[in-house]
This record gives sequence, C-alpha cells and structure tokens, in this order.
Amino acid sequence: QFIANRPEPCSNKLVFYFFFPFFVFFSKKNSILFWLLSFLIFLTYLYFSFILLDTNRSMSEQARNYSNPLNQLFLFLGGYLIGMLSQNIKMKNSIALLLFLLGLILFIIYPSGEKIIGIVTGTNRLIFTLCCFLICLGVYKMNIQLPSIIHKPLSLLGEASYSIYLFHPIAYTLSGLVALFAINHNVLFPEYARLLLSIFMTFTISYFIFQYFEKYFIKMGK
Repeated sequence: QFIANRPEPCSNKLVFYFFFPFFVFFSKKNSILFWLLSFLIFLTYLYFSFILLDTNRSMSEQARNYSNPLNQLFLFLGGYLIGMLSQNIKMKNSIALLLFLLGLILFIIYPSGEKIIGIVTGTNRLIFTLCCFLICLGVYKMNIQLPSIIHKPLSLLGEASYSIYLFHPIAYTLSGLVALFAINHNVLFPEYARLLLSIFMTFTISYFIFQYFEKYFIKMGK
C-alpha cells in the first residue's frame, strides 16, 4: 500500500543533480563552504528523521514527506563524501571486507521495530544510514579480481547500470504494448514473456546507450 500510494520521486534526481556541481566546486575551491553546506544538509536530514516524520503515523500517511528530496539529499552527499575522502586512501582487502561485513551484520541484527516508519526515523535511521555507508565504503575499496567470465558481465552491468535504471520502466511499458498487440491478434503472450522481453529490451538498449551516448559525453566531460 505504501509503494502504491507513494508519489513518484522523480524530482529527487533533479535536486541531486542541481546540488552535485556545488559539491564538486566547493570541495575543490572552498572547503569551508563545502563543509558548511554538508552540515546544513545533515541538519535537514536530522530534522526529517526526528521532527517532521512522526513515528506514531503510518508510512503511507507520510509518503510525501519521506519522498521529499531534502529528506534524501544527505544520502547522495554521503556517497560523494565516501569517494572524496577515501579515493586516495589505500586499504587492505581485509579491512575493506571487515567494514563491509560490519555494516551488513549490523544491518541484519539491529532491531528496527514492527512498523516501517521506524526504519526511517530517529536513531534507527542513523544506524541504518551508517550501515549503508560502511557497506558502500567496503565494496568501493575492495580490490578483488574475479574470473574474467564473471568480471566482464558484472563490469558491463555496473557501467550500464544508470541507463538500466532510467530505461527499465520505459521498456516495461513498451513490452506492454507488444503484449496488447499480441492479445488483440489472438496470440498467447503470458506475463512471464512480457517480463523476459522487458529484461531483454532493457539490457540491450542500455548497452547501446552506454557505448554510444554515455561514453561520448564522459570523454567530453573529461
């Protein structure tokens, strides 16, 4: 019910992309302004967690406040901080693995309460945010070379992940049109076929978008 009634948080991405150039510029040109901005964003995060979101009301009742971009911005900033602060730090795989496992185990064993709202409010939210950051930091600094047959597909999946993220709902909609066309022409087109078609379209088109669109602008940006 929460997911069904939740407003589409498309504005979140626009807000994140608006702030991102400021993160980059201030962190390189004016560290005082950068850390001041970071602190204000963290205070906003605390405001939503401890004041605006009410633990006595259901998540579905507060979906709009939860989906507010300012409620999520600190998580985006956290990813930026992980990259900025640790990119030049050499870390042993054992340490990175320890951080990853620490975050994962804490996430599993820490009691969140019976209500969904308890996950994103109060101290619980800070604990789960820390778990998220520890897991991300551990994976980011882990330097493990998998066999080529595993590494290459996963590497490609990671590189094309943003295109996959953006395109998958469009692919699912297009597959629905195909299903509708098939049904109108008395052709059997079960739901699993639509799902498989959506996956195939998503991965295929995302691959070409990454190879011939994203790479071009990445090079231009550099």
